[in-house]
Amino acid sequence: MFVIVLSDNAVRQSRAGLCFWYSVVLLFFLMFAGGCASVMHESPAKDDATLDSVTDIAISTDSANDMGWWQVGFHRSIAADDEPLWHLDALIAYEVVKPILEQQQFRLWRFHRRAAPDASGHQFSFIFYAPRSTGEQIYQAIKTHHLVRELQQENLVERLSFFNINGDARSNIEDTSDKNWPVELQKAWPAFIMGVSQTWLNLVNEFARQVPAENSGLAAQFERFEQINSRINSVWEMEGGHAFLHHLNALFGYQELYIIERRRTRF
Repeated sequence: MFVIVLSDNAVRQSRAGLCFWYSVVLLFFLMFAGGCASVMHESPAKDDATLDSVTDIAISTDSANDMGWWQVGFHRSIAADDEPLWHLDALIAYEVVKPILEQQQFRLWRFHRRAAPDASGHQFSFIFYAPRSTGEQIYQAIKTHHLVRELQQENLVERLSFFNINGDARSNIEDTSDKNWPVELQKAWPAFIMGVSQTWLNLVNEFARQVPAENSGLAAQFERFEQINSRINSVWEMEGGHAFLHHLNALFGYQELYIIERRRTRF
């Protein structure tokens, strides 16, 4: 490990210095976002929602003691030589989760995305802090959604899961953060990753306006969201260093940080 001091003046000295600075801060961002890239330990999936109609998802008035972190997961296996269908995540987020977020007022929520040729495979998760009754209503709404059913019929979503992440409905705000972090950071981090998730969803929404759906068929939807996902990737590649990493570093006053030197990485 080593220490690097970053300053705004140094960033402007040269193009080479700027590129170096971006590389450093990219690794700094890894320290914050790394928890999202790790595989979540899942409890057994439960399909215990009992509501017959979820046209309107009511905001629960349950006791605060019933609050907890809930996760709805969309699972798909991938082979070692397969490329993950990352645009599938964007499609589900836009068509299935976005209407729920527009109706609900969650205190905290986020997305979790991962893909690897292992037992967990490609998994897109919607994670939210809510009472059990609200969680069950949301799960019921998702599993009966016409698009989700169609994706399951086409084997693009092989399994849905729904569970309380901690196995205890009386979860704390920090319970889904990395336990290796200071407890203060564990408590603060969920708000950070919720903002990141909202930003990503906003990008999906903005590009969805620019790429209209030619028809409602699943094939057309896949082609549309391939384009949307490609445009988001381009924004991240060209603007992420400044729009995200620079401003994140600036927010912390360009302070020193410990990083692990890596030449090439994904996070």
